[in-house]
Amino acid sequence: LSSSSAASDVYKRQEEKAITEMRKVNESQDTASSALVRLISVEPFLAHVKTRGGSVVPSLRRLGIDEADIADPARLVHPEVVYGLINDLALSIHDPYFGVHVGEAIDFQAWPMWASIYRRESHLFAALTQGIQAMSPLQTSVENRLEVCTGVSITRILRPLKTGNAPIHSDGFSVATHLRLFDQFEDGRWEPNAVTVQTAYPEAIPPNYRGIRIERVEPGSHSIHFPTSWLLRPLVAVSYTHLTLPTKRIV
Repeated sequence: LSSSSAASDVYKRQEEKAITEMRKVNESQDTASSALVRLISVEPFLAHVKTRGGSVVPSLRRLGIDEADIADPARLVHPEVVYGLINDLALSIHDPYFGVHVGEAIDFQAWPMWASIYRRESHLFAALTQGIQAMSPLQTSVENRLEVCTGVSITRILRPLKTGNAPIHSDGFSVATHLRLFDQFEDGRWEPNAVTVQTAYPEAIPPNYRGIRIERVEPGSHSIHFPTSWLLRPLVAVSYTHLTLPTKRIV
């Protein structure tokens, strides 16, 4: 069996699993009492697939979702659907680092939540806390935290709800967007050895990504550890448009 054929078989099995889990959720009548996520949160992932010449229609059809539904800020779905859709999109363009690449490419200026924060806040601490507050209305299935300690602080995502579809690329997206956020508040020095990412899915992050340390942990939690002193760093982007500059990409 050739390596390309074997890889194709792996992708096929993963896709079949994702579809099965998503169908289970869609057929369930108990989602109203479950933790939910606003469907609009997947928009950056759909946009990225399109920019790379892919089609999002097959993935959406498997879920019975119209593309117009994505723009409805009131549309709530089970996190199983969101994770399954994102994973299926990654498979559709054969990108094992899909979440990271979406996070690198996202236009912060076009993302209202972060655009508002950047305009208001001048230090990293304020930007992170405002970001956590802004995320709360988007989802009830996870808890976002900022833990401030003496030497090392932590941004943490807790996912108490177990899902059949793993939030693989959601973790990759979180890593890329947080590092871009750190870039906007750094004082001219990038210190990769000072950053540690803990995730259950290190395979979602490119090897040696920006020099940071990656540690595998049990599912249910994702965290990024960085020096507490960074919280007092000022915004270094002198122009609002600088926030859309691309970051270094390691694939």
